[in-house]
Parts: sequence; structure tokens; C-alpha cells
Amino acid sequence: MNEPSNFSPYLIKQISDAIDDNIKAKYIDFLYDSHSFFSNEKDFIEDYILNILQDTFVLENKLINPKEIRNPAYKRRQSNKKNWLQTLKKDIKAEKPNPIFDDIELAKKVMDKKVDTEHLKKLFGVEKPEDILKIKLKEVEAWAKSKKTNITDFPYLDSKMNYQIEKAFHTDFTFLIAEIILEKYNGNLSNWIDKRLNSWVEAPIFSNESHSLKTNMEVKTNSQEVVLYNDYKVDEEYFIRTIIPVNDNQTVLSKRNMVLDPKDSQIIQFALSQRDEMFYKEKTVTLDLADIVKEIYNSKGVKNYEAVEARIMKIARYHVEGVAKKKNSRDTKFAINFFQKAVIETDEVTGRRYATIVFSDDTHQGFLNQQFVQIYSDVIKKFKDNSLSSLLLYAFQKERLDCYLQEKSYTHFYPYQYFASKVRFRSKKIDVNLKLINESLAEFVSNQVLIQNYQQKLQGFEISFIPLQNYEIQDYFGGEHRETLEG
Repeated sequence: MNEPSNFSPYLIKQISDAIDDNIKAKYIDFLYDSHSFFSNEKDFIEDYILNILQDTFVLENKLINPKEIRNPAYKRRQSNKKNWLQTLKKDIKAEKPNPIFDDIELAKKVMDKKVDTEHLKKLFGVEKPEDILKIKLKEVEAWAKSKKTNITDFPYLDSKMNYQIEKAFHTDFTFLIAEIILEKYNGNLSNWIDKRLNSWVEAPIFSNESHSLKTNMEVKTNSQEVVLYNDYKVDEEYFIRTIIPVNDNQTVLSKRNMVLDPKDSQIIQFALSQRDEMFYKEKTVTLDLADIVKEIYNSKGVKNYEAVEARIMKIARYHVEGVAKKKNSRDTKFAINFFQKAVIETDEVTGRRYATIVFSDDTHQGFLNQQFVQIYSDVIKKFKDNSLSSLLLYAFQKERLDCYLQEKSYTHFYPYQYFASKVRFRSKKIDVNLKLINESLAEFVSNQVLIQNYQQKLQGFEISFIPLQNYEIQDYFGGEHRETLEG
């Protein structure tokens, strides 16, 4: 077994859960007995995945681009299947011992026992032993040709030597792990933990529903800059102002200015999830629009591309300011910019559309200083279709983390004002919003995520959060996993 690694056990479990049960069961059937020092099959599989990640996906303590792993693994997989098919055909032609001949001999022995054709058909799929060759060879040819079958799906895997079987499993698992990293984590394993800046969690920047902003126009005294603005009142002592500059080259119509909503939130988080060395050096990430469209809409229609481009440019324009008045002390003020600049261009060679995003100084500095809330990305995906829950989960996670850090009870009462200070509710009716909050809390409980139970008490809720588990404490506060995963 390997020494302890920088890969979290939780991450390994998530990858293992995403791998098809059939290949895991087959790997256990063939190789588990030869590794008897494992106390259970689950540990056996997860250790195997860990070994592959350490040995194949990491170079000099940095993750290799999974595409550079997947593509060669796919070619090896297809080549290996083709070679096994050709070997089988050669053996058949030379009339050498082979597994199909073994099936034919077995069928003949069954026939000698006066078994009826229906029973033979049930056992071998044929009515006569001599038909087996054609049927089975056709099955193997289909397996070899398919782009989706594993090497270890070979119908006669047990006829191969142990070293061939082990090599086949290694190639299959390597390909599958690379596919999972690309699909589940957008090609970047740092995505297994999502990070959201504290300042974005603590203010009602995003609305639970998309709707237009009613704006007023203002001319800045010093710069003569024309801006549109909208004020959102949380309560008598707290309001948020959304500011939209009006450039000479751009007419911004009031009816077209939409509030920042959960899809905008998703786009910002997706962009941040793609951060690499260029983000830390120059605050910049470059995104293939196809990846964003797939993440947000699960469909690559033309209208979805146009919608994503419009949203990116909207996020780049918007600026949010807030004022919280405090008795007997100075007001608390804050300002939030997401993107400093966004440019969308078409690659002349490939024809693909790319967005180059320069994040604001505050966003960049917030990540450098680790001023963010962390949560497992697979948790976020569970609430992707619930707009309110997808926003509240960051606030709830922050509460859980604070309970642990401050060693206080995981049960607290949260008045309506708490929720209104985290989400910009479209409705101004408290009873309507309380119903939405109640439905969201019920969803968290039913999913057994973050919240154990809750109870509504007048215009508020008593919430009992699920205490942090040991693996969460290590992943969120240990720091050692980030060294490998973020490089």
C-alpha cells in the first residue's frame, strides 16, 4: 500500500462512486484474493484508484491535464481490444486452443446428454454447437469495435494471463478516472472543493429569481460618468445598490438590465473553478464557452451560447455597493466587483468561442488571502435546480464552519432578516419568502446535507446543522490536499 497522499479520502470516494459498479465488481472478482491485507472490498478499490492518481496523474506534485491522460489511455484501450480480437481470430484459423473452441466442446458434451435445443439455446444462445463460432466471434468483434466498452469487458477475460488482466484493468481505470475528472470536475481536480468569497456570501447580491431592475440615472459629479443604479432595501439599516455604467459606445436600456441571479452566480463560480497559474499571476482565466454552456444549460443550442455571452458581459459591467448603518458607530460600507474586464473572441483556427476574464483586484486578493467559504462541489450539484437552495447553501456552510471554529452549538435561531441579508428575494412579501425558505430547508434535510432538522418559529427558523465530520475538518482546514490539487 502507498504512503498517505495529498488526495482526500472523500475525493477518492467520490471518484469511486462515479465508476460503474460492474467493472469494480469484476476487478474484485479477479484480483481481491491476491491482496488479502485489505479488510474490505471498498478499501481495496479506493486504494487502487489512489495508486493510479498518484502514479499517473501527478508529476512533480502538480496534476497533469487529464486530457493528456485520457486520450492515450483511450488509444491503448482500443488497440488492446483490437489485438485481443486478432489473436483470437488467428488461433481459430490455426485451430489452436481458444475460448470459443472451449465453448463449442462444452456444448457438444451437453448435447451428448440428450439435452433439448431449448436448453442449449438458453445456455449458449444457439440451437447447434457449430453455430457458436459465428455468434461468439460476432460478439467479440462488436466489443472490439465499440468506443464504449472496456478491455475488461472481453467475454473471455479469464482466458488471459494474470499480467494481461492487471494491465487491462489499469488501462480501463485510468481512462475512466480521467473521464470522471473531465466530466465531474471540468478537467480540474481543484474543483472537488468549491470556494466562494466571504463578501459574496454575506450580502444579498444574487436574487432567487431572474427579473428586471428598475433603475434610475445618475451623473457622477467628479468624472461626469453616467450610471444607472438600483437600490435594494434589506431593512431600515441596510441597503444594496447595483451600479451599471453607461458607456458612450453602449446604450443600456432599463428594461434589459436584469438582476444578478443563480445562473450568473454559477457562471462566476465556474470561471473561478478554472483558475490556474494565470489567475494567481495576472487575475485571468480563459474559458471555452462550450464548457460554460454545458455547465449552465446542459445543452449547446445557439440561444444558450448567446445567453451565456450576454451574462458574462452583464457581470463585467455590474458593480455592487452596500451600506449597513450601525447605532453608535460609523456605517459599514463595502463594494464588490466581479470581473475587471471580459473579452469574448472566436478562435480563427478552431472556430470556437472563448471568454478571457480578468477578475477584480478584490476577488483576486480574497483568494490569495483565502477569505472564502469552502464546500464540496458534489454537494452544490445536488441543489443546482433549486435557485434559492443553490444560494443559501454557501451561507449555511459558513454557519457550520463558524460553529466549528468558534466551538459553539450547531443549533441557532435565524430570523427572516438573516435570509433577506443573504439572498435578494424577488417578492417583497415576507410570508411568500418564508414559504420558499421553508421549502428550501426541507430539501436540505431530505438530502441529508448541511442541516439535520429545523423548525419554523414565527418569522424565523431554528436550524440544527450537521456537525463537521473529521474528513471535512481535514479537507477544509488541513491545507495539505490543496498543495497537490492547486499546484
